[in-house]
Amino acid sequence: MKCYKNQSGFTLVEVMLTLALSSIIIVLISQVLLGAFQSSNQVQNHSQLRQEANLILTMLRAAHENSTDRPYLIQTVNNEGNVQLEIDGQLTPANVHLILELKDDTGQSFFASTKEGTSAEITISPRTSILTVTRIALFDHNGQQQYETSTLIRRTIGKDFRRL
Repeated sequence: MKCYKNQSGFTLVEVMLTLALSSIIIVLISQVLLGAFQSSNQVQNHSQLRQEANLILTMLRAAHENSTDRPYLIQTVNNEGNVQLEIDGQLTPANVHLILELKDDTGQSFFASTKEGTSAEITISPRTSILTVTRIALFDHNGQQQYETSTLIRRTIGKDFRRL
């Protein structure tokens, strides 16, 4: 048997050590990527809830500003198994659960929710000039994400509220 003095190559220990370090690096990189994807999904869901809250508030604002001579109705309706909020005859998006808490300028409070088994019918008087949305909370269907806000809606009937 011949023995070579200048053998080049890797020993088994060096190969095993390289494989171990490579697998640790791959696991760390995959965890970072998985965390980034989960964070991206959370941000996207939160953004969607925020957009739907803005849409609902826009619908509520339009109903409040356009009904100067008649009351308008906010109610929960069962639409093909989905409980939705209906504002002055228009349905809100069906892919979220929401809680709506209102207060008119007389101090009367109202509550509506699209949670299963609850029903609400709120009539807003044309004399109500200021409607306070004390809370609008939207939840995704698995209940992990929520978006909550509040606002004030004023009916401007020929008035300039910048001076108030």
